[in-house]
Amino acid sequence: MPSNLWKLPKVSIPLVMALALVAALACGGAATATPPPPAATTAPAATTAPAATVAPPATMVPGEVPTATPLPVAMNPIPGFGEDPVRGGFVDMQAFEPPGSDTYYGGSNADNTMTHVGPIFNQIIEFDPDTREGLDIRGGVAESWEILDGGLTYNFKLREGMMFHDGTPLEMKDVLHTLTTAFTPDELPFPEVKDELQGRTLGNAQTVQVYMNEWEAVDDGTLAMRLNFPSNAFLTTFATYRFPVLSEDAIAEHGTFKVPNEGTLVGTGPYMFVEYDKDIVTELERNPNYHLEGRPYLDGVRFYPIIDIGTIIAAYKTEQVLMSADYVTNLNIPDVVKLQEEMGDKLRLITTSVPDNPRGVMMNAKKAPFDDPRVRKAMNLIVHRQPVIETITAGRGFMGTPIPCGFGWSFTCEEAEQMPGMRELNGEKHPDDIAAAQALMLEAGAGPGSKIQLTCRLVVEYCDIMLIIQSQLERWLGWEITTRSLESTAGYDEYRAGNFQIAIQAAGFAFPDPDASAASYREGSTSHTQRTFFFNEAVEPYWEIINTETDFAKRRDAVLKANELLMEDHSWANVYFSVRAWPVNVRIKNFIDPAGRGAYIQWDQIWCDTC
Repeated sequence: MPSNLWKLPKVSIPLVMALALVAALACGGAATATPPPPAATTAPAATTAPAATVAPPATMVPGEVPTATPLPVAMNPIPGFGEDPVRGGFVDMQAFEPPGSDTYYGGSNADNTMTHVGPIFNQIIEFDPDTREGLDIRGGVAESWEILDGGLTYNFKLREGMMFHDGTPLEMKDVLHTLTTAFTPDELPFPEVKDELQGRTLGNAQTVQVYMNEWEAVDDGTLAMRLNFPSNAFLTTFATYRFPVLSEDAIAEHGTFKVPNEGTLVGTGPYMFVEYDKDIVTELERNPNYHLEGRPYLDGVRFYPIIDIGTIIAAYKTEQVLMSADYVTNLNIPDVVKLQEEMGDKLRLITTSVPDNPRGVMMNAKKAPFDDPRVRKAMNLIVHRQPVIETITAGRGFMGTPIPCGFGWSFTCEEAEQMPGMRELNGEKHPDDIAAAQALMLEAGAGPGSKIQLTCRLVVEYCDIMLIIQSQLERWLGWEITTRSLESTAGYDEYRAGNFQIAIQAAGFAFPDPDASAASYREGSTSHTQRTFFFNEAVEPYWEIINTETDFAKRRDAVLKANELLMEDHSWANVYFSVRAWPVNVRIKNFIDPAGRGAYIQWDQIWCDTC
């Protein structure tokens, strides 16, 4: 029977969150043990299915299937690309934190969990790590797919003979169970997992829900997924590595699928689970029955959560870790640049060329005084963004407007720098913005002497940002601020429970398209229902236009209006949109620069000549 998404809470706003680039760069925390020294085929042809576009076509014939414009990756030299691989060895990677307390499909910190266990699984479709086009897609559990009904139906043909690591065959029931887990968890037959996921649907799933209407098994080997409207973005959002195909039998036997439940860490992916030692290491070994013949090239991978900046740098310089497990390293841009200078040609940096998610002040709209729209507007006006951008990102971050600047569908970054709250006068915070913010705070009863708690999570650069913002708020508003620094998972738990006033946090903008803004700003989005408890109702119709409009000029007009309304009332005072640098030792071969975080984390394509 088809599973209908109308049974879910209302999903009325679009988002094209194609590559999951959530979280960011550096804030020191407690040191984690440095890992010990490392122990000493051909992919299937690409399908003809389209990738996603960065910008929509100016016109579209009714019923026409959208065409694709892939996001190119810079053609930098790649060690080992096109060479015969050396087989064997383990690669040790640095992870920015341990697996979280959430399941793969529920909660705000599932990203760090997937960093550790992602290589265990395949998805239905995945980003292709063997191509230099950043948005190319390959089959995972699906061998191929076709597009029917003018772009409204996608039929996925499952691979034959695919086996889970425990020796049981992958069947259609596992794929259907996975989709139920991701999109309609209230229909799960397992009470423990159902309770675990209640109200915890990932933003990535909500992204796909905007486009997808229903799914069903056509036969034992064919899955049909039907859309609400033809979309360039559907395949790209669904290929984002947040939808691992689970074994229904393993879930039935073992219940929960939180790490470190070895019983449910059973997939079809290139690596099999070996060991999880909390806060120390997650170890995976080669799956000898992987569906890509000859892959993976490595004997295994190990993920070491290292949080302290000095320890991270020492681990790279001594080559005890050879790469980060993703773009999030806990090192900020100046740290990484300095590390490369010190390591010379032993280290290459893979850098993002577009801004991803914004860092800023997250306001709890259920807690006074941030339940007052005047206070929220004043926060957007009072933050001085340029000193934070210069200090934390070495000047590389993009101005923290609600929707990112610098794209054809957006506004220029020069225009952004002249907006209220963003502008300066003679290199200083604009006095008109300070005066307007102070007046609004006084009107709302949040003047000098107000006692405010400011929170950060001890991961990436959040706590560094907190110190700068604290100084600004005390200076210009006269607030009496107490700060609180929390371990990462504990911080997420506090945010979900609403136990904060304001915090330094990031929202999830995973793809350079205005639809991605809705991942954090729309009604019912994960970031707001679990964190700020607010959405700007006036913006809702504009997300709908942005998502469905194929006329480029009209879409841009909707973006400008949405940004303007969010400047007036928003529960995020964005400071900057981050760019990232991914350190990779040159001993790692055939690592093609990804378009972004979440593009691929399975590591079946890399090899190492001296591991």
